Amino acid sequence: MTMTLLPSTTSTTPVMAVVPRAPTMYGTTATTEAKQWREFKRHDPVVFYGGTNVTAAELFPKSNEKIHHIIATEEHMKASISSSMLMGEADDWWTTIVSTRGIPRDRYIGPQFNDEERAV
Repeated sequence: MTMTLLPSTTSTTPVMAVVPRAPTMYGTTATTEAKQWREFKRHDPVVFYGGTNVTAAELFPKSNEKIHHIIATEEHMKASISSSMLMGEADDWWTTIVSTRGIPRDRYIGPQFNDEERAV
């Protein structure tokens, strides 16, 4: 919600009103998404550049999932938040996957959605 200053016609004191923020995709607000992203970044997540280093490739999803668990990231936001930590070759790969197939929704959409909602 945002606070909006409303002009007062009968008084010199301004009136404050609570104006609800329009929900974004999946019923969350942009504010909620921004808060979860900032909270994720505060935990100093691993940045993955791609390459053939198996240890780095295994560390990236494990460490991100640990942070998501700690901060209770909403399921549908995990992919977009984690993918922001991909750089270089890894980011190029992710961009290709999303542009050709879309986000792998079956993995990143929570159990609260039924099969019809997943297909959208």
